[in-house]
Amino acid sequence: APITHIKGLYVSGSHTEGCCAAVASLKPVGIDVEPIAPLREKVALRMYSDKERQWMYAQPDQDEAFTLLWTLKEAYGKMLGIGLSAVKDVEFCEENGCICCSDESVILSSYRHKNYLISMIESDSD
Repeated sequence: APITHIKGLYVSGSHTEGCCAAVASLKPVGIDVEPIAPLREKVALRMYSDKERQWMYAQPDQDEAFTLLWTLKEAYGKMLGIGLSAVKDVEFCEENGCICCSDESVILSSYRHKNYLISMIESDSD
């Protein structure tokens, strides 16, 4: 669902079978939750940059890395209120042990809860 703006409060939500997540902020925000899914090569080739795919393939759990990138891109798209295909050019890569976004105007966080990944992205600009 796209971002909702309620009296100065930005709200985003996501759900999948067995899990849901929601976030509210004074700044634009997006959230996504997905079960860890098998790496889908065609999706990775279409949606992830070369750098993202290289990072994903280097991870010990490529399925988890694939899903993490997906949730980050979904959350970013929700934060901006745009479709997923419009965020292909935004890149998420590891730097100094942390996942960072090529858009330096956002703050991101991801959590694993059982077999689910939850990612949240919030605008850091006023």
